Amino acid sequence: SVEEETGSFVPKNFKLEQNYPNPFNSQTTIEYQIPVSGHVALRILNVLGQEVLTLMDSKQSTGSYSIVWDGRDSLGKEAAGGIYFLQMRAKDFVQTKKLLLLK
Repeated sequence: SVEEETGSFVPKNFKLEQNYPNPFNSQTTIEYQIPVSGHVALRILNVLGQEVLTLMDSKQSTGSYSIVWDGRDSLGKEAAGGIYFLQMRAKDFVQTKKLLLLK
């Protein structure tokens, strides 16, 4: 689930924060900011670059957001322990963070 923070804060830049906790074993929180409304895609990839899960793939308004990954793949199965990558794409912005899922 995505929750938008309240307040008048308008981000100046696209930003993808490091997830926390990291490493994690049941769930991890991902925070990101978008300075202008537009399409945002957040995907979890495995070490081969294959998509494990799409967390977000839609238009969002300017603001700061928080989303939780529960360590499950697109089929709802628990992902194997190991290294994953969180990739954010919005307009010309692309950033990737490394996640460590412990089992």
